[in-house]
Amino acid sequence: MILRWQLPAYSPITLGAIGRSVVHAVGSRELTEQLEGELRRDYGADTVGLYGSGTQALQAALRVALDRVGDSAVALPAFTCFDVASAAVALGARIALYDVDPNTLAPDLESLRRVVERWGARAVVITPLFGYPIAWDGIDAVLEPLGAVAIEDAAQGHGAEWQGRAVGSFGAISVLSFGRGKGWTGGTGGALLLRGDAASSLPKDRSDHLPRRADEGGNLLALAAQWMFGRPGLYGLPAAIPWLKLGETVYRDAVPPHGMARGASACIMATRTLLQREVATRRANAQELIAEMGGDSRL
Repeated sequence: MILRWQLPAYSPITLGAIGRSVVHAVGSRELTEQLEGELRRDYGADTVGLYGSGTQALQAALRVALDRVGDSAVALPAFTCFDVASAAVALGARIALYDVDPNTLAPDLESLRRVVERWGARAVVITPLFGYPIAWDGIDAVLEPLGAVAIEDAAQGHGAEWQGRAVGSFGAISVLSFGRGKGWTGGTGGALLLRGDAASSLPKDRSDHLPRRADEGGNLLALAAQWMFGRPGLYGLPAAIPWLKLGETVYRDAVPPHGMARGASACIMATRTLLQREVATRRANAQELIAEMGGDSRL
C-alpha cells in the first residue's frame, strides 16, 4: 500500500514560494528579469527566453536550429520523453531516431553519425536522460565536421554537472524545463538559452511568448496541489483518481509557444536553495548505494 503512494517524481516547494508566486503573478516583471539574469550567469548564456513549458522552449530551440541549417530532418534519441517528439511534430519537421548507449543512456555515437550522414539530420536534440551528464566532447567530435547543430535538452538535468559545468550549458542552444517533476520547479515553465552566433536568433518581437494571463491562476492552483500532495502520506489521494493519469507519460500535441507565467518565475527563484539541498541529498544517497554495491557506479 505504501509503495503505491511513492511519487514518480518530486520537486521541493514551500508555502513561502507559493506566496511569493501569488504576489508576483499580479506584479511587475522584476523577478522574471532577475531569473533571466541568473540563468545567463549560471549557464553561460548570452540570451535567455522564458516560455510556458520546456516543450515550448524546445519548439523555439528547434526553430532557431532549423533557421541555421536550412531544410533538414531533426534527429531525436530513440528513448526519451514523448514531449521531445511532440515539439518536433508541432513544427512539421521530419524526424530521424538515433540509438542510446544502454549503459550510459548517452547517444550511441556511431548511430548518431549514421543518422546525420544518411538522413541529413542537421538539427540534433541531445538529452541527458534522468540527469546523467553526457561527455559533450564526443558530441562535438561527431556533429561539428558534419555541419550539424546540437540542442542540449537538459529538462531532466537540474543540478548535474560535467567537467565542472552545469548540464544545460553546452552547445550553442540549450533548453531547461521547470515542470512539477523536474527538481527545480515553478509548477510549469521552460527556458531557451542561446550562445554565440545563435544569441541573436531569439525574436526581437517578444509577442510570440508573452505570458498568458489565464495561466497564472491555473499554475498557482497546481503549485498548491503540488505542495499539499507531494508527500507519500497524501499522494495516495490524487493517485487514486484514474483520469488524472498521475505518473503516466502520455503523448499530447504541443501548444504554440507563449511566455512563462510570472508566478512561475517567482517560484523558480524562491526554490533555488531547495534544489541545491535536494541535489546534495541525492548525491549522498547515490554515493551510499554505490558503496553498498562494491563501488562500481556502472551497476
